[in-house]
Amino acid sequence: MPKAKTQTKQSSRSQTRAPRGQVGQQTYDQVRALIDQRDIPVGQAIKEVAQSTGRSQGTVAVTYYRMARQQGGSKGRKPVAKAQGPKAVVRTTGAGTRGAQALISQITASLAQLQAIVAQQAEEMEQLRSESNLAERIRKAFQG
Repeated sequence: MPKAKTQTKQSSRSQTRAPRGQVGQQTYDQVRALIDQRDIPVGQAIKEVAQSTGRSQGTVAVTYYRMARQQGGSKGRKPVAKAQGPKAVVRTTGAGTRGAQALISQITASLAQLQAIVAQQAEEMEQLRSESNLAERIRKAFQG
């Protein structure tokens, strides 16, 4: 009898989740749709997608930025103009270029994860402020 329950749970999960390998693209598409339709910042769109899907904001952010990177970069900030000055000629081998690209990819992924963590901490801080305010009101109610 327990096997029937397990099968029911698995079948209900498969009906509510995206097919394996498509969650990243769907997450990216959902965030981009919100940004394009409502002209809102990426962070706000990520937060709304996280709320609507029941996933953490950090998970959605990491997934969004990973997919953006795979598709050739996010449509985020414009590049900053470089300072004018003497230009050095740097010679690299193919292996050096690949190594630099791999390093840039790792740094980009780390920054996306850090951004997700900071966003999650901001949410937690807001929750703690709210709880602290509630505790203070309760304390005052008992005192006065």
